[in-house]
Amino acid sequence: MNLHKKNTHIIYIDSSNLKCKFNAIQTFQIIQYLKKNGHHVLKEPTLADYIIVTTCGFSLDYENKTIHLLKAISKISKKKCTILVIGCLTKINNDVLKRLPDVEIIENSKDLDHYFYQRVRFHQIQKAFFDKSIFISQFGKKSWEQNRYTAYKIALTKVILERLKWKRMLRFEQIFNEATSEKKVYVQISSGCKQQCSYCIIKKAKGKLVSRPVHEIMTDIKEAWKPGKILSLTGDECGAYGSDINTNLFNLVHIISKTFTDIPIDLVYIYPGWLEQFPDQYVNMFKNNYIYSANIPIQSGSQKILTLMNRNYDIKKVLDIIRCLKKESPHTFFWTHYIVGFNNETWKDFYKTILTFSCFHYNYIFKYTPRPGTNSFELPDNVSPLTKSLRRIISLCIRNIIYIFQFLGLIK
Repeated sequence: MNLHKKNTHIIYIDSSNLKCKFNAIQTFQIIQYLKKNGHHVLKEPTLADYIIVTTCGFSLDYENKTIHLLKAISKISKKKCTILVIGCLTKINNDVLKRLPDVEIIENSKDLDHYFYQRVRFHQIQKAFFDKSIFISQFGKKSWEQNRYTAYKIALTKVILERLKWKRMLRFEQIFNEATSEKKVYVQISSGCKQQCSYCIIKKAKGKLVSRPVHEIMTDIKEAWKPGKILSLTGDECGAYGSDINTNLFNLVHIISKTFTDIPIDLVYIYPGWLEQFPDQYVNMFKNNYIYSANIPIQSGSQKILTLMNRNYDIKKVLDIIRCLKKESPHTFFWTHYIVGFNNETWKDFYKTILTFSCFHYNYIFKYTPRPGTNSFELPDNVSPLTKSLRRIISLCIRNIIYIFQFLGLIK
């Protein structure tokens, strides 16, 4: 097959963070766009006329990973290859990308039309979903190997517990599915956010809330979801869905559950303030639908720290609502995010955060890193790096102890 026919290109696509659901969805959209325009997407970068890298600026670690990846690709690409970078880092820290001599920056996906448009423009690509199998077929298993040791340990534990017929196997299955993305199909329902968290750099990249129409979401679900899979409804602020298009998350979940009987639904992410604003509606949604899991990122257990973060909810009220949701929907897997070492966080504030751990079945713990362009960057970063690291280590140890208690049935 002649891949060099007129107006077609050989293209290699890579990503600095396929584990990010939005990064993965964008990568899948680019693949669909290129194929619909007659281009050839290959797995070998050294043969490519163009290399497209979807970037991540979620943290300094991912920013550095992106730069490292671009430098590595630049060394192995052929001389006339054009390297294009796209994704949130182009808006979060454009300057660091401009310092790389061999890349061209694409700040808006529709600008890909300048390079690749033949039959279909990028805005005509309506699909916004992915599952793990899409990327294993496109990139190979290596695209998921960054957590391979964790995945192997979890898989081994799973086999042992299955052999022992562990009575709390469902909860472990949920942790396994979250850690490895097994059985999950991700469908994007919105992008952007209505909040103004002082530490968040993603807002700079994503902007205001933009909800997808219900019919587009339903079309994606019908194509992507199969029995035995878990449907993950994904948005930068899932709980705000529809407030810009005269609908809401409760209506969307009802339509999905009515169309697909007993479909397990995963909600990512719900800003805790929405629970406080609509407690009865959330209780009814969890009670009357199969909510398999829900991410509710509380970030801190200290009201003082939440105020500094500009997260406007009463942590005690939110935790009470979560306990009510757990009672009404005991099969649901509740997980959260924490940031430790935020500006002015004392050991007492940290202790208050630790006390909230038992409200959730799983959590991710991040050390606070000040990012230029955020409001919290202007505050004194007065928690030492050593203290931040120590608090994260303590958090992980306590988290793991709580897991053991959960598996033993001592904590629900």
